[in-house]
Amino acid sequence: MEDPSVTVTIAGNDVSSDFISLSTEQDICRLAQTCEIELKAESGAHVYAPWDTLVVAINGTNRLTGYVEDAVKSTSGNYAIRGMDEMKRAVDTFITDEVRVEEELDAGYWIDYWLTEVGITTSGSVETGRDVPVTLPDEDGWIYISVSDIVLECLGYAGGGYVVIVDGDGVAQIKEKTAGAFSHTLSPIEFSRSQDDSWYRDRVVVFGTTSGSWVDDEWVPGEVTIAAEAPDEPPDYPRTAVLSSSYIQTQAAAEDLADDILAFFDEYLDIKRCSIEGDETIWLGDSASASDSWSGYAGTGLVTSIETTVDDSGFRQLVSLDEKCGFIWGHGKPYGQIAFIVEGALSTGDLGIWFYNDIPDGLTFRNTYSGVKTAPDGDDIQIYVQTSTDGENWTTQHTNTISDGSKLSGKCETFSEEFIEEDTLVRFYINQVGSDTAGEDLTISVGIKIGET
Repeated sequence: MEDPSVTVTIAGNDVSSDFISLSTEQDICRLAQTCEIELKAESGAHVYAPWDTLVVAINGTNRLTGYVEDAVKSTSGNYAIRGMDEMKRAVDTFITDEVRVEEELDAGYWIDYWLTEVGITTSGSVETGRDVPVTLPDEDGWIYISVSDIVLECLGYAGGGYVVIVDGDGVAQIKEKTAGAFSHTLSPIEFSRSQDDSWYRDRVVVFGTTSGSWVDDEWVPGEVTIAAEAPDEPPDYPRTAVLSSSYIQTQAAAEDLADDILAFFDEYLDIKRCSIEGDETIWLGDSASASDSWSGYAGTGLVTSIETTVDDSGFRQLVSLDEKCGFIWGHGKPYGQIAFIVEGALSTGDLGIWFYNDIPDGLTFRNTYSGVKTAPDGDDIQIYVQTSTDGENWTTQHTNTISDGSKLSGKCETFSEEFIEEDTLVRFYINQVGSDTAGEDLTISVGIKIGET
């Protein structure tokens, strides 16, 4: 193996002649790549300070562009420079004012927004990020949290299928976890395989908010309650995962989330670690294949952490496959509850309430229910939930009924067609009102999920 050529530039000064060794680390649970560089004592490293620019190149290719974190004198009498790539801007920047999200935009948009906000170049991230099919909840907010934590949250909303990497030139990208052009064949000089239970959970409890109701002509919000547990019979020695969110307002949503969380965490990890030589450029989210006769492993896994070491003995990388990071798991399905209000006395006909489904993955109806402040008298109120692709021909998917003398309908979770494709119109149509008292001040609530069940 040829000795690698390492170039180190700090605060615009080339200190390569004083280079002794380099080590770097990055993993999917941290957005930043960190490094430690050992320099000869005569380099004068003690004059360097946090936020001095730092560029490390190996064999003429930049491997890290970022900033000094600190410079300390080691026990050997040499200097150790600890640094971080451009993501230091996101790690060290905290949002001290509440930021309101006032429209539903995809996770990629917000990742790009926040990285740009702290001065990180994001060439290419918007293009890729707009393919992320999951939106953030309307009116979500962030306060007193670092930008790197916000980006991790956005990755979670994106379903866990993406990572953010900063390349050697300091450019951030949203990268899909995929093989594609990023596949590597590793020839490990050392190989280990182990099971890991650090993310293992065999019980899930989901807290949600019960649906509100009309009480004495006032809408009373629901209460926080245990909405779902999985499995039904807890194991003898439970390792429990807990999720709590006011956005979980239906039993079906809570049960689906509990099942999804259990499916993700209810297994030991089969982690492979491959020690390789050479300066092959490998990034988090790439796929890599390896084989080992002693352990019997032969397959392809996801690159989840990378450690590199460069010194006078050469260039070595420790590549780990198939670790998990619960922080960027898609910890919530894109559920929503849409509410519509009609003031005054009711009459039959089209309510004029339409919404247009422009989501590429479509929508799935989860439930619907209605309430009025003044109950109907003489007849039931019948409300049709209808869909159309042309605005002229309508199909009734469900009839929501508020019984004579009642203020609330029952909750419906059955529709003629639960899934509605992109470019579909949805409207509400009153087919019948009370014959003596029509009913007044109607609220219609529809639970939806982005994508198909």
